[in-house]
Amino acid sequence: MSRSVRIVLYAVNGSGLGHLTRLVAVARWIRRYALHAGARAEIYFLTSSEAEGLLFHERFASFKLPSKTVVTDAGIDKLTYLGLAKQWVWHSIGLLRPDLFVVDTFPRGAFGELLSALDLCRKKAFIYRPVNDEFAQRADFQAMLPLYDLLLVPEDEGAGKAVLPEGARGKTRHTGPIMARERVELLPRAAARERLGIGADQLAVWISAGGGAMRGPRSRFAARARPSRPRCRARRSWSRPGLFIEAHACTATGSAGSTSPARPSCSAPSISRSARPATTPITS
Repeated sequence: MSRSVRIVLYAVNGSGLGHLTRLVAVARWIRRYALHAGARAEIYFLTSSEAEGLLFHERFASFKLPSKTVVTDAGIDKLTYLGLAKQWVWHSIGLLRPDLFVVDTFPRGAFGELLSALDLCRKKAFIYRPVNDEFAQRADFQAMLPLYDLLLVPEDEGAGKAVLPEGARGKTRHTGPIMARERVELLPRAAARERLGIGADQLAVWISAGGGAMRGPRSRFAARARPSRPRCRARRSWSRPGLFIEAHACTATGSAGSTSPARPSCSAPSISRSARPATTPITS
């Protein structure tokens, strides 16, 4: 019987696709490598994203926490939510006891709860995507980095400088951009346009605007596009981002650190609007 490896990926922050898409891309490669090694990968996601349907389509098991957006809209008391969320994360990790625990962007967790939970994990990896320099230099952020066994920077080496304490530099690896799909996985242009119902005379633009800082720009774009083009149609889908990207004439992405992973390596030209870099988790 093949060895079983339990991996838990932590995507608790915000309601959109940025963190989740990046971790799904990582999890898909973990699954491939495990299969090649003859091991059985038991993969779980802990997430607050309202796009958890993406995990279903990718056949990953997930446990869902309400996002801060839904909590605010539902009128739930903030302190009640924070207390529940911390306990939920602690108990989930305590029950799963992962062989590998993967965290994205915020090393302390969205609620500052991971300091007391990392000891429950055999190995810990942190995806250190670009954040605001002032935030990255905070003592509580820097103090957490040496507690991870591996730090992955999703940039080419030399493209940006990750702020690192001495104890974490030897554990850091630059991976280059993490993309949601490999080029070979994308549907050809004709097939993708047919699947989406895009006519031969129609212009299609693929937009990835995340669920947090880009909510305003996304709404403004939709409002302006419809009157200017009578045939303009909006289609919203959380499932399998990028699979149909070749159907489009160009792509437009939001914050480079958060939504760009949803744009695979493709032939369509891209426009990127940079939003405010990640600065603070939910507790702030």
